[in-house]
Amino acid sequence: MFSDDGTGENAAKRYLELLSEAMIKSGRPSSILPEHLKSYLEGAGFVDIKIKNIKQPWGPWPKDTHLKYVGAMVMMVTESGVGAYGMGRNYQQTIRAFLELK
Repeated sequence: MFSDDGTGENAAKRYLELLSEAMIKSGRPSSILPEHLKSYLEGAGFVDIKIKNIKQPWGPWPKDTHLKYVGAMVMMVTESGVGAYGMGRNYQQTIRAFLELK
């Protein structure tokens, strides 16, 4: 994960680290790297899998209309799911890390 302009990388990185810890504690796969996702899909029987890297903003701040919409949807999903994923950790610590993203 990276930022075009370098802003938010520390908070976003910390949030994803906490998310990974929570997923491990709940017995879920914690890696969402493309090569891991590809192996998961192959294990499920999919073939001819293509990996395509795309921009996915975490908020509605992009100037591009489509990316603005995508960012708003990602923010909404992230906000609603942060508590559930944080259950494997200290809830308040997870919320604080998420709020640093805003």
